[in-house]
Amino acid sequence: MPFQLPPNQVHGFTISYKFIADAIKTEVFVSQSFNPKSIDPSDIPAHFQYIALWDTGATGTVINRKVVDESGLQPVGMAKVHGVGGVMYTNRYLVNIKLPNQVGVAELMVTEGTIHGADVLIGMDVMRLGDMSLSNHNGTTVFSFRMPSIGDIDLRHDQNSATMGGSVKKKQEPGRNDPCPCGSGRKYKKCCKNKNK
Repeated sequence: MPFQLPPNQVHGFTISYKFIADAIKTEVFVSQSFNPKSIDPSDIPAHFQYIALWDTGATGTVINRKVVDESGLQPVGMAKVHGVGGVMYTNRYLVNIKLPNQVGVAELMVTEGTIHGADVLIGMDVMRLGDMSLSNHNGTTVFSFRMPSIGDIDLRHDQNSATMGGSVKKKQEPGRNDPCPCGSGRKYKKCCKNKNK
């Protein structure tokens, strides 16, 4: 089971497209697997930067041959994979992945495969560790992700607060000492309160 670091902080990121996106892609960093809690900082393996495609239809995370070769990964076994092209057997690897929100997913078991338009496919094994939302409004797409999970995202609340004209009523501002809604883990007064003025 992969674990995330740091355990007591929430990190999040938001990606905005100026169009309705047909795929969600982010930068990620991949390295050979290591336990960040028990390794000397000078011994941490090199991380390599790649483009990742986020896919809620994928059970597990997949890497392509380029990632295997550049990161110097060694297979730890084989996996039977069910994909669009049918059933096949492929190599499995243990890796560490660093997401744009600076949270690492360590000792993640991934499979090798072909990914069109990206080097890494982020599957539900990573997404289930956090909260995410996707919206398409006014011709734009906005994708947000935070780790670890800190609560439900209930879009019905926004739907119920909308007027018949299509505009949404102004949301109530959080209290000064409430957690910041951006997911930073800091108090609102020490984070986004000053940015919203």
